[in-house]
Parts: sequence; structure tokens; C-alpha cells
Amino acid sequence: MPDSVTKDSEMEIQYPPSILEDVTKLVQRVQTFTGATGAAIALREGEDMVCRGSRGNNAPDVGMTLSLDGSFTGLAVTGMKAVRCDDAENDSRVDPEISRALRIKSMAVVPV
Repeated sequence: MPDSVTKDSEMEIQYPPSILEDVTKLVQRVQTFTGATGAAIALREGEDMVCRGSRGNNAPDVGMTLSLDGSFTGLAVTGMKAVRCDDAENDSRVDPEISRALRIKSMAVVPV
């Protein structure tokens, strides 16, 4: 998956290029700081989160929609608290199909 940030012309929210450049820089720093194999930044757009920054082989693609309803991401965002999963294959809060597809073994979601 590419290390990129783009804007989706079909989305209602259009971000200025400077914001998307900042997201690109931030996702690179997050990955470096955490030592993770992948990192992503999603922005809330309506009732969903949309990935706007992605870096690494196992991060979601830019433009991917992440539902807040019943998801690990939603647990963090709606609860406004950081959540961590150390074993994505066996954690009931995580969709194992998505984790396998992205080759995610552990993750953290931090709303800001």
C-alpha cells in the first residue's frame, strides 16, 4: 500500500492540500516514533472515519472508510479514550478478517 495522502473528490469534505501534507508528515512521524510496521491517520467525516494518511505495508489504504459502529476504531473514538489490542487474532473487539487482510497483529487507536 502506498505511503500517501490524497483527497477523495466524491467526499463532501474537501481538505486543503496543506492539511493533507501535514497529515502525511504526521503519519510518518507516528510510525517512526512508535517503531510500528504501519501507521494511519483517519479523520471523522460524518458518521465514519476516513483514512487520510497511511504509511507501511499493513496500514489501511488512503480513502478507506472505517465504520464507527461496532468497530475497534469506534470504541476509541466514541469513548474518547485510547484503546490497545495486543493480539488482533483473539481480541473480540477486533474484526479478525480485516486484521488478517492487513496482516495486523497488534494495534492502538488514539483519538485526538
